[in-house]
Amino acid sequence: TPRDIIGLIWDLIDLSRVETENENRQPRVLDIATGSGGFLVEAARRLRERFSAAKEAGAILSAQDWLDGVASGLNGIEIQRFSAYLAELNLLVQLGQVVSRDSSLKIPPLGILSADTLAFHEPNLLFGESDEGILHNALLVDNEERRERAVQLKAATESGYLVDIACGNPPYVGEKIAAPLLRRTRTLYPYWEQFVGPHMDYLYWFLILGISKLRQGGRFGFITTEYWLRSAGAGPLRRYLAQRCNIERIILFRDFRLF
Repeated sequence: TPRDIIGLIWDLIDLSRVETENENRQPRVLDIATGSGGFLVEAARRLRERFSAAKEAGAILSAQDWLDGVASGLNGIEIQRFSAYLAELNLLVQLGQVVSRDSSLKIPPLGILSADTLAFHEPNLLFGESDEGILHNALLVDNEERRERAVQLKAATESGYLVDIACGNPPYVGEKIAAPLLRRTRTLYPYWEQFVGPHMDYLYWFLILGISKLRQGGRFGFITTEYWLRSAGAGPLRRYLAQRCNIERIILFRDFRLF
């Protein structure tokens, strides 16, 4: 994702408008398709600048508490293991700038999960699903911290881990190319059957997933294709948005080439 577009989306989300229910808690962020971590890196950079500005203004703040809060709040899901590895490295660079000033500081485990984003829908008791649905990808159980974060994020409503911000650049794959993938997803996770439409795009389900994880008053910003605004296949997505959200702004780039 172009870095200037990431910056624009974060400007629109506006971290200063994001209020957590606990003033001592860092914002919780979910990047729905992390890639190499551009959205999370920019979030960490902005949070780090806000932390530094508060310290310079005389606030008495613990750098370790800040690191713990940011690490526990930034979450990214990426199905490609190598991309997830890059995302973790890029995030470590941002947090490492704080650690470099004090060798006693430690960076806690990060919330970069190599898994299928669409496995993270809220558990659907109607279909007898549980947290174990996310473990189709064995890479999630490579350590206890990642597994715990994955289970927490999967059942975000029950665990109290609904996020303040959902963001990202979902995969743009139409039904013609993605048909086998859509069938496989519907088989593994029957939850998505309720959001099936004619000639749909794979990205629609990613947007629904991200918004489903938002707490009341949370904010979201995605870069998408334009045709979900009028496509028949995006009908379930539009209904979901109309029931759950208030869209403040849509920016159409039209002939301006971003990629």
